[in-house]
Amino acid sequence: QLHFHLGADHLDLRITDDGHGAPPSRPAGGLLKMQRQAAKVAGRVRTGPTPTGGWEVRAVLPAIRRTTSTQA
Repeated sequence: QLHFHLGADHLDLRITDDGHGAPPSRPAGGLLKMQRQAAKVAGRVRTGPTPTGGWEVRAVLPAIRRTTSTQA
């Protein structure tokens, strides 16, 4: 499942499954890269098992609001 919420100052993104998940371990490969990329913009990525036995990847990133102007 994909869940997201855009707040006033952040984007909260969660990707979950209802499978068996994986045992807790050190981040590897793609997960570690996601964490590093999020940290570059003052965000964070966390992964781990869910209370119901699935697995979750959650990213919280700062929201960047852009305004556009139109000129006639």
